[in-house]
Amino acid sequence: MYGNGVLKQELQDYIDYKNLKTSVFLHGNQTKEVIKTALKQAHFSILPSKSEGWPKAIAEAMFFGVIPIATKVSCVPYMLDY
Repeated sequence: MYGNGVLKQELQDYIDYKNLKTSVFLHGNQTKEVIKTALKQAHFSILPSKSEGWPKAIAEAMFFGVIPIATKVSCVPYMLDY
């Protein structure tokens, strides 16, 4: 997972509690080059958001051929052709 949000520590605690350290990795904020490389290797992009303006992360992932998985917020359903 990439990015730093207000729930990062809670997510880290969950990973620790559920013993997911070998499966889930928190990379924090990264440069665009690192993100681009990750997207080129990814199969899915997951955006479990409760609210979005313009979901740029989904658009960027789709540009690289990554399958988007997202909650039904903002214009995401329209972007994904419902």
